[in-house]
Amino acid sequence: MREEFKASLLRIHFNGEDKCQGVPLQEAILEASRLEEIMFAISYRAVEGYGESATIHRQTALSGAKAAPIMMTIIDRPETIEKFMPILDRTVKEGLIAISSVEVIRLTKEGSGSHG
Repeated sequence: MREEFKASLLRIHFNGEDKCQGVPLQEAILEASRLEEIMFAISYRAVEGYGESATIHRQTALSGAKAAPIMMTIIDRPETIEKFMPILDRTVKEGLIAISSVEVIRLTKEGSGSHG
């Protein structure tokens, strides 16, 4: 089955060592996304990168993967993303959130459940 619609795409960039109430930030955001029934959420660990401080953060043998930057991508209908933003405001203390309007083509098997 093919469905086409307008959506919002969030890209959330932050430090891999960031936490929310003692939980790694990417886990907290992913769980919040799932609870809010967001259509799609995934996190990526970067090899290296920098943000506002211009300090390059990278994964090394000594620092491990924790020091590497994280980027999360979240996609859903604009109204769902708008309702999710206050959760991100409470969760993400430092980082960058980019929001884009996108066209989505979702392909699903016949008879499978669909979101929204």
